[in-house]
Amino acid sequence: MEVIVDSMPLPVCRPKRGKRCAFPGARWGYGTQGDVYGYKLHAWVTASGAIVQYLIRPANLHDTTVSYELNRRWPDFGGPRIIGDKGYCCLGYVFPPKRNTRYDTGWRPGRHPRLRKRIETVFSSLVEAQRLLLISA
Repeated sequence: MEVIVDSMPLPVCRPKRGKRCAFPGARWGYGTQGDVYGYKLHAWVTASGAIVQYLIRPANLHDTTVSYELNRRWPDFGGPRIIGDKGYCCLGYVFPPKRNTRYDTGWRPGRHPRLRKRIETVFSSLVEAQRLLLISA
């Protein structure tokens, strides 16, 4: 079994209003779109697109820190191979190599980019269906 791990920001308010916004547990973090005040959704998704497990944590925590929490239940799922992006470059994960990597990260260009696209599709579906990134303030 293979699972894909990734995270997406869940902003609570716009960065302009971050100083006035008080939400329990929300923190400043950094996402692909820049600074985020709020949380991050970290999830394991199967190759078929089913969310196996997820955690919602403050946005300031690094992906690998939260992935260790997700991995606590790793044996319950039969010890799957975990595929991540470059944010999950640690031992035990399959991730795309950086230019200067001198060891095999397990990444196979013919297979793994398609799997990485699966979790992005699942996150896009969540955003559309649940309006997760809709913030009013």
